[in-house]
Amino acid sequence: MYHYTTERTGPALRDDFVLIACVLLLAGLGLVTLLSSSYAFSERKFEGHGFEIFIHQIKILGWALGLFLLCVLVPLRFFRMFTGILLALTAVLCIMTFIPFFRVERNGAARWINLKLFEFQPSESVKLVLPLYFAHIFDKKQHRMEMDGNNLNYFFSIVLPPVIVTVIALLLVLSQNDYSTTVLIGFNAFVMFLVAGMRLRFLIPGLGLFLAAAALPVISNQTRFSRIASWVSKKIPSLNFPELNLSDTLYQVDNAERAIKSGGFWGKGLGQGTWKITRLPEVQTDFIFAAYAEESGFFGVLIFFALFALFAFLGYRAARRGKSFFNQLFCFGLVTMIISQVLLNTGVAGGLLPTTGIPLPFFSAGGSSLLTTFAASGLMVNLSRQGIIAGNDSAFARGVRDVQ
Repeated sequence: MYHYTTERTGPALRDDFVLIACVLLLAGLGLVTLLSSSYAFSERKFEGHGFEIFIHQIKILGWALGLFLLCVLVPLRFFRMFTGILLALTAVLCIMTFIPFFRVERNGAARWINLKLFEFQPSESVKLVLPLYFAHIFDKKQHRMEMDGNNLNYFFSIVLPPVIVTVIALLLVLSQNDYSTTVLIGFNAFVMFLVAGMRLRFLIPGLGLFLAAAALPVISNQTRFSRIASWVSKKIPSLNFPELNLSDTLYQVDNAERAIKSGGFWGKGLGQGTWKITRLPEVQTDFIFAAYAEESGFFGVLIFFALFALFAFLGYRAARRGKSFFNQLFCFGLVTMIISQVLLNTGVAGGLLPTTGIPLPFFSAGGSSLLTTFAASGLMVNLSRQGIIAGNDSAFARGVRDVQ
């Protein structure tokens, strides 16, 4: 058995401050890395203005810190109260990418909208709102999730509504030619279904359908297929695709791997990296980890993963201690969303995964990603500040344990 307490104990308070410190350290490290990695590219692109990208990121960081503070201080019940409105607003923002007046197209993909004050990528808001919706809907129906999984009412009341919302969200993101984010959101949705306690007899067929559906956009798109094929051929040399020019697809990944290896143990030093200058196009976005590893070396990479491991540990501990099933599941979803991006981005840079377009939280240039990361981090601190569970058992732990 367990009971809730709103008393803030010493360890719980320390977790809050350490989590905030961890966020600020990651943000600072990300800024320094961005300045070093983007200077040469910015100087070429903006005719001698090497600080242009860095200054823009500083401006966005100011908004991000304000959003972080807002998400820390605003009561969670406020966010939950407007779950439906936030979900509908996110859908509207995604639909706006189809409207010529608002849409901003780059490299053949219309993933941004022009809101006059700034440009925003709506798929980033999906990463925040979907975990909020899952936490809200599964908390409301928590007692009904214990009913017999063979009961039709279980399927129509528990399984179907979140599945429909998820499918709509995935289709809206995929329609923006953002396959990587679609897969990322789908993966996080599956994990949240799992930890919420949904029956495996529904999850396993659902996972099979998701994987089959995820294969279709790859097969039907030359660029996506080339990325997967190049990665497979690199890992299994006996498999080759002579009809494809895989060297072009592997160019950035190969150079990223070489940049990481060239850093050695101590790295080349801040600003001394060379691969970022000409061999890693727009390194300040998806391959910024390679620039960081080259200059900081293996020791710096250890610090990088130690900070994110601490971030994940504190986040998941806050989820386990949450005073309600909503708090627990929402916090879990936010942490998983950020950490899965870190693992995916670094896995691509290290050649462990096929090339994707997932930014590195706190590091990659891009306002939408930075705003989303800080909003999620602020909500995590807010959830950590709430009352903790006194006892060893929790609704969250029981939900995971009761999965069948």
